[in-house]
Amino acid sequence: MPSFREATMFLMAFVSAYQFYDTYWKGKACLTDTVTKCLAPDGTPVTNGGKYWIVPTVLFIIAGLQHAWKRNKQR
Repeated sequence: MPSFREATMFLMAFVSAYQFYDTYWKGKACLTDTVTKCLAPDGTPVTNGGKYWIVPTVLFIIAGLQHAWKRNKQR
């Protein structure tokens, strides 16, 4: 069973991954046509800055996996 810390790390990874998808990935095709920002089909603004949400996603996944690995190694 995952610890509270692991669950929190993976939850934060999920939240930041959703932010990445919502602010960048959905309108990626639109961004290639324009330089700075545009509107996604559902009307939400999409900017190039949304691509940086992948950084905390990866960091939270690594931290969660590292904590899980250390906890399983101690058993």
